[in-house]
Amino acid sequence: MDGDIWFGGGEAMAARAVEQLGDGVIATVRTARALAAARRPVDLAGLDNMIGIYCAKTLDLPLPEGRRLRARLEDLAAEIGLLEQDLAAHPA
Repeated sequence: MDGDIWFGGGEAMAARAVEQLGDGVIATVRTARALAAARRPVDLAGLDNMIGIYCAKTLDLPLPEGRRLRARLEDLAAEIGLLEQDLAAHPA
């Protein structure tokens, strides 16, 4: 599988792909927060799967690369906490 980011594409390439995945998950949560703040419907279907894949892919990385992404995982956890607050403050 030449060029595959998970198998044989190199550790740096895999780490970058996981970073991009995390960026996408965080952007999705931020979009959900904006919708909640605007009192618009928020569809969270599939978000748990996205987060699970992101966490699993982070754990699949070599330890130094995974540790480097710890701050992003903490950012995601904070954004999820804020989303929870936003949804509670603006029930549908």
